[in-house]
Amino acid sequence: MIESGGYKRFDKLIVVHCRAEVQLERLMSRSNLNRAEAERRISAQMPQEEKKKFADYLIDTSDGFEAARRSAVDVYGKLREELGKRHR
Repeated sequence: MIESGGYKRFDKLIVVHCRAEVQLERLMSRSNLNRAEAERRISAQMPQEEKKKFADYLIDTSDGFEAARRSAVDVYGKLREELGKRHR
């Protein structure tokens, strides 16, 4: 979305990210890749730190589902609050 410029069509951008070591482990596990293959695949993408610069909101999934869910609920609340302010 960021690399293609598609994010410009939206009012707000949420970037979901995780710590680099978590990203590597998840990719290796999910895609059955060795470390070198996973590192090559990650290096072919825009770095997470660069993507985060485009974000209006961040959701960190590093610490698992429940922490990410709480963060998503928080972001949802903030978006609803912003929407409410626009319609006053």
